[in-house]
Amino acid sequence: RINNLKLFPVSIDLKIGNRNPLINVNIEAGVSTVRVGIPKSSACRIECESVMINKGFEDFVKKSGNIYETENYYSSTEKINVVFTGAISDVKIYRY
Repeated sequence: RINNLKLFPVSIDLKIGNRNPLINVNIEAGVSTVRVGIPKSSACRIECESVMINKGFEDFVKKSGNIYETENYYSSTEKINVVFTGAISDVKIYRY
């Protein structure tokens, strides 16, 4: 199980499964391209603490400040929480 990733500089495509009801992932990246796949059956919250990044969060709603959630976040029994910290990066979170 991977909970914390530190990526400097890199290009990575990470696909997260849904074998646990609660998954927490912390990603630190600098000068990187990061793609993260989230199962459509899981709800997801993204906290994005970053500077100068290109964000692409498919099927997410901006809640406040740097918080993004899927519509089913509070009703789902499967949750994935992603905290992204970084600078000068391209970050895409997509549903599969």
